Amino acid sequence: MMCQVKGAEPARELAFSTIQRDRGLIRWRNCLEPAGDGAGLIASFQVIWLPRTARLAEDVLTRDPDMRRQDAMRATLNRIKDLVENGAAPANRPGGAASQQGRTRLIDPEAPGPRRP
Repeated sequence: MMCQVKGAEPARELAFSTIQRDRGLIRWRNCLEPAGDGAGLIASFQVIWLPRTARLAEDVLTRDPDMRRQDAMRATLNRIKDLVENGAAPANRPGGAASQQGRTRLIDPEAPGPRRP
């Protein structure tokens, strides 16, 4: 499996697709946007195509795939936040599953201001 960059704008956006056998599987997108005196990071994905075995595992074998997906995306956003704020990645790296599409936002619960999904 490899990745192919689909869009890149410094300090704003990085979009890429995972590719297997010359076929796009999942398109991932990370966008920075202003948030108070800092920045917010939005991570999203869209499934383009999945092999039958991956769809079976996602739909039948995975317990609560939506929750696992959200947890995995939130963990990734937290790792990015740690890197930006502290310059070091946390030691643990929980895995996750992909599905049709998703979006999550890293929100600091202590930060003032509006909260959007």
